[in-house]
Amino acid sequence: MNASPANPLLEQFLSEAHDLLESIGKKLLQLEEAPDDQGILNELFRSVHTLKGNSGLFTWPEMTRVLHAGEDLLGMVRSGNASYSRELADRLLEAMDFVDVLCREIKSMECIDAARAAESERMTEGLRKLMPSKAATGNAALSGVTIAAAELPSENVFWENLSLGSVPEAARMAAFRQCREGETLFWIDYRPERECFFHGDDPLNTARHCPGLLWGRVFAPDPLPTLTDLDTYSCVVKFQLLTAASREELAEYYRYLPDQVEISAVAPLLLVIPQGSREVPTAEKHFCAEALRMLEAADFASLRQFVQAMLEGGPAESWLTSAGFSGVSADSGRDYVAGSDQLTPTDLNNRKTDLANHNVRLLEQILAEFRTARGLLLKRVDDLDSSLYARAIPHPRLKTPMRLIDHLYFVAEHDDHHLARIWDLVNTAP
Repeated sequence: MNASPANPLLEQFLSEAHDLLESIGKKLLQLEEAPDDQGILNELFRSVHTLKGNSGLFTWPEMTRVLHAGEDLLGMVRSGNASYSRELADRLLEAMDFVDVLCREIKSMECIDAARAAESERMTEGLRKLMPSKAATGNAALSGVTIAAAELPSENVFWENLSLGSVPEAARMAAFRQCREGETLFWIDYRPERECFFHGDDPLNTARHCPGLLWGRVFAPDPLPTLTDLDTYSCVVKFQLLTAASREELAEYYRYLPDQVEISAVAPLLLVIPQGSREVPTAEKHFCAEALRMLEAADFASLRQFVQAMLEGGPAESWLTSAGFSGVSADSGRDYVAGSDQLTPTDLNNRKTDLANHNVRLLEQILAEFRTARGLLLKRVDDLDSSLYARAIPHPRLKTPMRLIDHLYFVAEHDDHHLARIWDLVNTAP
């Protein structure tokens, strides 16, 4: 709910907040004189609890977060799990002074400056450090997002540490193509508090509406108990999300959940995760040796053509070929998908044939790899949007527009020519 000068609910909140803060201050002073007075402690708890509940009617996480921690701390004192002390009283007084400052800011500005988030987190952490049992279970520590400065981890994060391998390849490649110009993606680990439902949180809704969401999943990180032991009021799931939103958008969206969310910057190239067998055949060993030689000679033009030849001519199930296919989408339809102004020129040096070294290979092996490669091509074509079939792009050598369907027909005729030649060799072999 947004604050407004004419909002009677806001005016009522500010009036009640002033009275409650005054009462809280008096009760804290009284407890210093009588720290064992359960009646004063109960009144203090109810005042903080009421103020926290009232603040929850508005979108003021900087305030609610501090009040929530203060309420939890006083609840532990009431239950005997924490001792009332001068340090505890000082922390609570400091927190209530902060809430009073926020109320004054709301009254004059009708909002809370997002820069207050860092101070709110500091106070919340200070209060929770005084809760022994929660600290022991890890709930006291903030786990990741510095909202004010949006200081997220560096981009040098290896994909295995971020579980990027769990993202389906199609989604990873779509994200990579979207960000290949250098835009940074972010990986989010969101583990809601077990008691989040009692705070009015909706983790699924929060995850689904994450800004710039590209992909996400929900899963149980720990083994689930049996149905008879399952607590349906306890949240036991975790969310992992991939987003293209900016640092500022994420910092704003998750500013209410700094202790439940970890955000890591991901360089787009980390989305390229090779698939398939890591066994390196002779042809690929030859490729690696030649590529290194060209690299050492700084012959980058030849290296680029050589790599392209490997990508187009290598077996589809190869791990090395997969890395290249993922990174540059090297298939017959890539120019149509990318909306290129011209089809990619054919390698007239025929490097992929030289690289494959077909003359020393068994025909059965060549045909098996051909069948796999064309099966992959057909699957990719089948996944394309039907509107691409009619798209026409100029052919660089023929100087005429060629539709995708024409290009595929051209490829099929080329294949038929070579298959016919193979069968001639088979039929005339001694």
